[in-house]
Amino acid sequence: MNYTDFISSNGYICTESEFEIAKAHAKNKLAVIISRFGDANGERLEDYYLEQLIREELRAERVSKALFEMQIPHCLGTATRD
Repeated sequence: MNYTDFISSNGYICTESEFEIAKAHAKNKLAVIISRFGDANGERLEDYYLEQLIREELRAERVSKALFEMQIPHCLGTATRD
């Protein structure tokens, strides 16, 4: 699966570098899932399964980044107090 195929089939907007990082993490995650639980009679080997893991990785990275950015003002002592 490549970046263009992912974008066209999912409509998920991301940069190519974000996609490549998420894809690498998703492949590692998939390998762990298959080693622990098997391939579910080939179901986990289908493209859609990897696509779902890539979407999960992209969401997780974006949430992590947003939470980190929320903490920066607090860490710098510039957070507003009520």
